[in-house]
Amino acid sequence: MPDKPNAPPVTELWSNITPNDLGLKAAYWTHRDEDPVRFVAIVGWVTWSALPPYDPNLPARGFFPVVVDPTSTWPHMAKNLQDYLGVVPNDWESDAVKERARAVKPEHAGSTTAHGEPLLPNVGHVGKA
Repeated sequence: MPDKPNAPPVTELWSNITPNDLGLKAAYWTHRDEDPVRFVAIVGWVTWSALPPYDPNLPARGFFPVVVDPTSTWPHMAKNLQDYLGVVPNDWESDAVKERARAVKPEHAGSTTAHGEPLLPNVGHVGKA
């Protein structure tokens, strides 16, 4: 995000990847019933901070899962891959994920949270401080 005129430059601070899946895996789904939910193993977690925050209305810190997608050869933050739904427990199967995704986003396409973010079962900001 570009800095605002006359605003101090933003510095991003990233942690090293901490290896652990915390009993979770990343889920990817198109929200079409005929499409399966795709799961990718979480290989670790990173924390991120922006100093000063890009926007005072958005989180300045985050805790993000890192995955190695089978189509890639390097790690990615899980939320940056297409059709990211969120992280789910390792023992959840496709049907359980679809059921819970529908419960969170039934026919409310375009609905938003109180902060104006899309209403999706997405935990991209797990543990935001």
